[in-house]
Amino acid sequence: MIKLLKYLIPALAISPLLGACNQSSSEEPGGTPQPDTVFIPDDSDIRDSDSWYEDSGNRVLRVELKTVTEPGGHTLDDVNSDTNPHDAFKPEIKVHFQSDDFSDDGSSSNATLRQRGNTSRLAAQKSYRIKLDSKEELWRGERRLQLNKHPLDISRVRNKLSFDLFSSIPHIPALRTQFVQLLINGQDYGLFTHVEHVGKEYLTNRNWDKNSRLYKAELFHFYYLEALKLDDNGEPVDSQKFEELLEIKRGKDHRKLLQMIADIEDESNDFTTVFNKYFNRNNYLTWFATTILMGNWDTVSNNFYLYNPTDSEKFYFIPWDYDDAWGFDQQELRQGRGEFNNYYSARWRRGVSNWWRVPLHRRFLQQPGNLEVLIEAVNEIRTRYLGNDAIQTLLDSYQPQVKPLISQSPDMVHLPAAAADKQARIDTWQNEFNQLVEELILNQQNFVDYLERPMPFWVHKPVLDNGVLRLSWDSSHDLQGDQISYDVTVASSHGFEAESVLLEQTGVADTYLNYPITLKPGSYYLRVIARDNKQPNTNWQTSFDLYETDNRYYYGVLVFETGE
Repeated sequence: MIKLLKYLIPALAISPLLGACNQSSSEEPGGTPQPDTVFIPDDSDIRDSDSWYEDSGNRVLRVELKTVTEPGGHTLDDVNSDTNPHDAFKPEIKVHFQSDDFSDDGSSSNATLRQRGNTSRLAAQKSYRIKLDSKEELWRGERRLQLNKHPLDISRVRNKLSFDLFSSIPHIPALRTQFVQLLINGQDYGLFTHVEHVGKEYLTNRNWDKNSRLYKAELFHFYYLEALKLDDNGEPVDSQKFEELLEIKRGKDHRKLLQMIADIEDESNDFTTVFNKYFNRNNYLTWFATTILMGNWDTVSNNFYLYNPTDSEKFYFIPWDYDDAWGFDQQELRQGRGEFNNYYSARWRRGVSNWWRVPLHRRFLQQPGNLEVLIEAVNEIRTRYLGNDAIQTLLDSYQPQVKPLISQSPDMVHLPAAAADKQARIDTWQNEFNQLVEELILNQQNFVDYLERPMPFWVHKPVLDNGVLRLSWDSSHDLQGDQISYDVTVASSHGFEAESVLLEQTGVADTYLNYPITLKPGSYYLRVIARDNKQPNTNWQTSFDLYETDNRYYYGVLVFETGE
């Protein structure tokens, strides 16, 4: 077993995939000593534009819209009633846009307004997209304003905090953000956060080729599904199904993408070669480490972009949507309201095991030495770019901008706070706002604490064959190479109460179990737990399987049926 203390100091074992990291200060040609770092310079390193973020000030910009009514056209009420982002109903209206830094141009309308977001559309407060009519007269170099309300985030700053921090971290592109106070037809809609649109302007504003391929992950696990099928020109056979998994933001020929997926999935390929061909190690390490530290667990199959430059085989990660990070899943518990959404409560969600189902991340972590390199990356980014003081400085600059707006209507009324009294609601916001630094500290500690746990796995559907219940499951994996055994339980209740247990075997060394049993027709529940044999009571893991009932999630539980 690797001692946890080792995870808090630089590791010495480095994978050939990533190269040897400096163990003492190196020197550039000019003789200037360079500090120890796990991030080894490479010609393929991505470089963002520091100057692009100089206007991402923490002041609140005032944006004013006036709607334009057209005979037979949609209305603002239609826009606000658009609760399904996947249907054909996409009401859009003309508006006149102006802001503190975009003066009145005298036109009756100069932009369009529509609703944006997915699950947030069901909230009382909506998020909006404003698109300027002109391709030349832009707002701060951007044609689209993406105004996010973040209605479920009590702090209302998680997303902006993340991207302001990203803007100072090398090897990963950030997004420019801006606090906005929105008024529509003179009515105050409160505080929003504009987040830069990732598309053509995103590329050109960084002097990158606008014809590069750019994808937004919607339900993408780095493995092939039929929905990703391409025609002979590299275009999706079914664009709608393709974009349900991976939205195409730029680019036309997507054969490089499918080749990358195929090479990752092919276990006969040397992963070192595959990784170095398709990914920049500094970008990948930075994305993985920052995602762990900020606690954005909802990045397994979405909430990131992939950027594939023209004439390159590399795919770079660009972060997206961090309002679910920084302890978001615990904010209801902190209010004493019980378990807010136990979708996040799976045991495997608080460490690298969260990404284990993705072939890219699983194969990366299985390579000797790569776990130690990731640990070094987490420690280095935490020390150099995500220190407590740096985070607190940003939060201190946000507070005088944000607090006055969330303390008044309409935001005060709609804050997801349990308290009814206004001052108590403000106090709830303040407590959540103050908690954000502590969440990063907790995320780093949890990352360390959970490294000894086995990885999650999938359980197969049981088969009842002539009075023998045949059970099987995929093998778990221990990152330290410790031996694993399994506890197997079958019950007639998903709660596995003692009186409902029909089969219970502990210490199973194999990944199967054949058990003579008589089962009446009905529903039964199977649970398999993997245990590290050195510390089985502490280092154990459930399977990926999920049983859902009555809006509750039971992780590590597989339901199966027996017939007549």
